[in-house]
Amino acid sequence: MRNALAGNTSTREEGFVFEYSATFGQILSEKEPEILKEYAKSIIFDYSYKYFYLDGYGKDFSVLNVKNVSTIDFSGTVFVANLLSFYEQLLVYEQNINQAKEYNLEKPLWIFVGTTVTGKSEESDVIQILDFINRVISDEKWLKDKIEIILLGKSGLKDENDRDVFINKFEHIKNSKIEVDELYKKIFSGKGKLNIYELKNAEGELGLKIGENEYFGVINIGNVSGFKKQLEKKGITVAQDVISSSLFDDIKKESSNIKILIGSKKFIEGWDTWRVSSMGLLNIGKGQGPQIIQLFGRGVRLKGKGMSLKRSDEKGLIRILETLNIYSIKADYLNRFLDAISKEEVEFETIEVPVLPQHKEKWENLYTLNKDESKTFQEEKVLMLELDERIFYSIDLMPKVSIYFGKERREGVKQEEVKAEAQPLRLTEEILNLFDWNRILEEIYEFKLLRGYYNLIIQREILEHLLLSERYKIFALPQILEIKTKEDILRAEDIAILIIKKYIDLFYKKYARKFESENLSYYQLGKQLTLFAFEKPDGTYSYTLQIDKRKSEFIEEIRKLIEKLDNLSKEEQEILPRVYFHNHLFIPILLQSKRIDKISPTGLVESEKEFLLGLKKYLADNKAKFSKYEIFLLRNYPKVGVGFFNLSGFYPDFIMWVKNEKMQNIVFIDPKGLEHTKGLDDEKVKLKDDIKELEKSLGNENIKLDSFIISKTPYEKLIAGNINPPSKEDYIDHHVLFLDDKWQEKLFSMISL
Repeated sequence: MRNALAGNTSTREEGFVFEYSATFGQILSEKEPEILKEYAKSIIFDYSYKYFYLDGYGKDFSVLNVKNVSTIDFSGTVFVANLLSFYEQLLVYEQNINQAKEYNLEKPLWIFVGTTVTGKSEESDVIQILDFINRVISDEKWLKDKIEIILLGKSGLKDENDRDVFINKFEHIKNSKIEVDELYKKIFSGKGKLNIYELKNAEGELGLKIGENEYFGVINIGNVSGFKKQLEKKGITVAQDVISSSLFDDIKKESSNIKILIGSKKFIEGWDTWRVSSMGLLNIGKGQGPQIIQLFGRGVRLKGKGMSLKRSDEKGLIRILETLNIYSIKADYLNRFLDAISKEEVEFETIEVPVLPQHKEKWENLYTLNKDESKTFQEEKVLMLELDERIFYSIDLMPKVSIYFGKERREGVKQEEVKAEAQPLRLTEEILNLFDWNRILEEIYEFKLLRGYYNLIIQREILEHLLLSERYKIFALPQILEIKTKEDILRAEDIAILIIKKYIDLFYKKYARKFESENLSYYQLGKQLTLFAFEKPDGTYSYTLQIDKRKSEFIEEIRKLIEKLDNLSKEEQEILPRVYFHNHLFIPILLQSKRIDKISPTGLVESEKEFLLGLKKYLADNKAKFSKYEIFLLRNYPKVGVGFFNLSGFYPDFIMWVKNEKMQNIVFIDPKGLEHTKGLDDEKVKLKDDIKELEKSLGNENIKLDSFIISKTPYEKLIAGNINPPSKEDYIDHHVLFLDDKWQEKLFSMISL
């Protein structure tokens, strides 16, 4: 099942399929127990839409559900309002196309969906939609009159507070002073007579165009012949197009001119696009809740900046493009849809927690790093893969066997590692001659695309030289490279692919880091403090809490605690967990809470909290030791703070300044669990060396740079199961300290002062 915000990943033929959905829960009902029974056994994690939305994933959405629309005039008003919202998105997209591309936003698409294609006692839904479009095209005066009353807030459609529903909408259009001729050009490719063509090369498709202009829209339905008969009754003829290919398939292409897609339920399932930005729904939702949810999911899909799948939280024009606008043309047709969404309780009370800046007079004298965002490694540099004399690495293919002894029951089982004798191996020319290089190159090019190494040029000859070079060692049992059967060749090819992939990673990241270092510079913190994510227009700062509105007593309790935030009892801190640390440039610092649905910026996790409290206590206990220094700390936020490695986007959790009259050390600190890192080869660990290279290149003798990982994972757990693991001292030498091992003393003894 691929419903709404669903997708899947899969390996090759012998692999698996992993599907995900943020809306599976909404499509279920008491009438569909067989669906739940079938899929419940395969559900790994319940990530319902409530949390999907609150965590910032997918587009924002606006639903206009106008009740009791009883006249065609009101229906036309809603339709024109839908037209204006789509036109506004087109304007914003075209006027800000570079920024749109930066945020991975595609050209807006307006879709209409109805239930019926061929009416029986009354006109079909798709015919009614076509009538609306034809009236907009053929009756310019009617359109101008509708636009005027909508923009003036005199539509006659009122909300529950008796205000016009459009009074606060379309601000960008109002500021731009709408030109109707421009609207016709951008949406319909011009002015003139509406023509409809049956596309003979695309089953179920009819193209819409004005005069001889390009097609601006496509109707995608199942019963074309029945639909044509309906049009004939209205005196509308359908011409034949025997040349054009599918317009529906072209919608995904960047070059597509299609702005409008009209259909029944035919394309709801199994259709995948990122373009949907506006919806008009007609007669759909009465008895088709699951289909409405699926359709909703098509619209709120969002690639997001850096393929994060998240909204950017931008307050300006980008927000218009990151919002799905849904309009109901008749009364109550969205009730089922809105009910389904309300089941997930996306109704939240928003509470602001004021944040106070500290030591503001010192900000001018604190420095941090800034990079030129206009330059990216992928766009600025063409990189040829070559053999780098400084890159050496190993591939560990040793069997890791554990034997458990169950005799000792008092303290549990004992574990013993069985170590086989490893020998460093390399591939030979005889083995390479047996390889299927088409298979290897296909794997490598796919790897290159998945990694985003678009500017890397790879030549087969270099790969062969690499495999025959001394750049790598394979630690494995000798028989792993014995070739006797076809399966042995495939195994050797797989090993070669591992060797090549690891080299490409090391090579590319080395030069990406070099490029990044060349484009970093120091800047004064006070001039551009963008590191705290939620500065308000008036220059103040705040956290934003979102709490389920049904928790009214809890909401009131939170509001009371905010009034005395600096003086909470231990019990009150359990309700609104926070830390006051006056060395931090903002106070308080909120912690994660299971009772608060969402905190923006995100509250500290346990490892970050432990680090913060440990640092606070250590500085308080050693005041004399730091009497000649000023120490400041700042929470560093992803995307808006200081980041390293364009490819993986590493943003250390904290920035600390240790400063005296002449010198300051900028220390990047990341408290985290390390179970899933690649050991000392991890690029986050290697930042310790990279940042020293950067320090040299920037050439300011009064500023030093350092980087540390503070591991919540104890050393013993970190190395469990590893053969010949690095010693604890090795980790410490690489600036990996451990939360359970007096990390404060080690950190300050290693900082360059």
